[in-house]
This record gives sequence, structure tokens and C-alpha cells, in this order.
Amino acid sequence: MATTYTTYGRVRGGCGHRHTTRQAAERCRRRDASGCSKAGRGSYSDRKVVVVGSDGYLYADEGCEHWVPGVGGRSCGAATLRD
Repeated sequence: MATTYTTYGRVRGGCGHRHTTRQAAERCRRRDASGCSKAGRGSYSDRKVVVVGSDGYLYADEGCEHWVPGVGGRSCGAATLRD
């Protein structure tokens, strides 16, 4: 299975897209950051590019060893593409 990527932040949540390249996910992240900065009042995006594992969880690394905590923090488990 090919590696796919998405963007996710604990505040902003995910973009909901499954990107086929890291570069496409990075473009999506930059668009979100630009939109937030245009909103003004100190708005910012906390989204980062993450790997979508074959189990549906989000990971900070290509090896899928370090999962990304979901909205409730580490005690609530890993974030998923639909979070």
C-alpha cells in the first residue's frame, strides 16, 4: 500500500483529504495557514503534515511508530483521518 498523507492539528483538526504525496499535503497546509492569517485577530493554523497509517491512525513519521494524539490528548488515543 502506498503511503498517503494528510494535515492535522489539535486545534484546527484535519483537512479531511488523503494526499498521495507529502508535497500535496504541504500545499494544503500552506493554504490553511494563509486562510487563517487572512482571517486576522491572531488566527493561525496548527496543522502539520502527517502520515495516514494503513490502520487509519495518523502518525508523525513514515515508519508509523509515533502516533499523533487526537483532540482529547494522549489518554484518548490516536487521531484518525476523520477527526
